[in-house]
Amino acid sequence: MPGYLPSFSKLSDVDTSKNRSAELAYNNYKQVAGRNFSTSRDIRVKYKSNITIKLNFQSYDFDGEVAVPFAVPSGYKTKQ
Repeated sequence: MPGYLPSFSKLSDVDTSKNRSAELAYNNYKQVAGRNFSTSRDIRVKYKSNITIKLNFQSYDFDGEVAVPFAVPSGYKTKQ
């Protein structure tokens, strides 16, 4: 849906006896590479305790090359 910018989402467990949920708030949208990107996000998870996570993106890039260097540790063999 073009132009749609979510501001809030809520997820609830189908098993209401567990009393589990997560709330996500999306803020501070920026135009990046032709996309709207929420640079500030708040996540609240409720289960046995309440957990709050705040994400503030300082840098971001889209459609770029990603390199993840990895070497097989000695003592292990690769499977063909």
